[in-house]
Amino acid sequence: MFAIRSVDTVVVDLPIRRRHRIGVGVMTRQSSVVVQVHTRDGVTGLGEAVVPGGGPEWGGESVETMKAVIDLYLAPALCAAPMSGVNDAVARLDRASAHNRFAKAALEMALWDIVGKVHGCPVSELFGGLVRDRLPVLWSVGADTERAADEIADRVAAGHRMVKFMMAHPSPAEDAARILGLLREVPEDVVVVVDPNGRWDESAARRWLPRLAEAGVDIAEQPLPAWNLDGMARIRASSGMRVMADEAVASVHDAVAVSRRRSADLFSVKVPKSGGLAAANGIAAVARAAGIGCYGGGTMETSIGTSAAAQLFGTWPVVHGCDLIGPLLMTDDVVVEPVSYENGDLVVPRGPGLGVELDEQKLRKYARE
Repeated sequence: MFAIRSVDTVVVDLPIRRRHRIGVGVMTRQSSVVVQVHTRDGVTGLGEAVVPGGGPEWGGESVETMKAVIDLYLAPALCAAPMSGVNDAVARLDRASAHNRFAKAALEMALWDIVGKVHGCPVSELFGGLVRDRLPVLWSVGADTERAADEIADRVAAGHRMVKFMMAHPSPAEDAARILGLLREVPEDVVVVVDPNGRWDESAARRWLPRLAEAGVDIAEQPLPAWNLDGMARIRASSGMRVMADEAVASVHDAVAVSRRRSADLFSVKVPKSGGLAAANGIAAVARAAGIGCYGGGTMETSIGTSAAAQLFGTWPVVHGCDLIGPLLMTDDVVVEPVSYENGDLVVPRGPGLGVELDEQKLRKYARE
């Protein structure tokens, strides 16, 4: 049993190496909410509330709404009385708010960090232990990245064995033409993913995905809107490539629905989107039971959220790569020692809890006024 004394939240705005255009908008920086949960026994847990770009366009929550919901509703619920553990805390958060998964995920992350620190073990041990200490990392190319061919060559030379092309043009034909041109720069042994962020309709997907498959694209990530599970199943049967569900899989209930309709070959499992580590692990369990592959999704986290997600993904029996590239795309971080990457792989942190330490000076430097 543990009792929470207080919760601190700070919005940070971190610079990124280049603008990153995705289906719902353009990222020129990455914003997130850094959360510190303090117990009455003097232990502090770190968490991160994050969505791509920091705004509500992709996930429905923003850094501003997440901070407000945590400060006004979720933190008081945690501090109201002692809790028996993380499961008890999550139930309390669910009673305090019907939705707000991204905000809840940050607090749950901090609670796991506390439990790991108290027991002197990494969070991965709390989920059964690692089966791998490295995760292959996909590199994401923005929809209008300048000198994209040079960037692809650099990242392949650095060891990345998966490349994702974001698709954001108003016309699917423009997206397809751009990618068909860039595929000449991708070695044959590199897995290629295209991601329309659910913005294509079924007619466009039927026309262009088979052509992209013939040219070497391996996976289409969320080609259709999240609600169109039957259309996803039809595209999966006709496109000639694997289909990965992202926005369509935000809960275990979503995972069951997608599995029943056979709408995807892979799930992009994201900790913030799922509402926390335990919920994300539940989605992965549904996927394994249904014979669907698991891919470790990312939402442009700092090393805080990256470490949390990596420790969970590292416990899965099979993982088809990940896109935990936040610390690579950002030019700075908010921890003392950022997570490390070697030869295209993310090295899973092994210290107590999340295995990262907050850099208070960096937190102040990037804190939003």
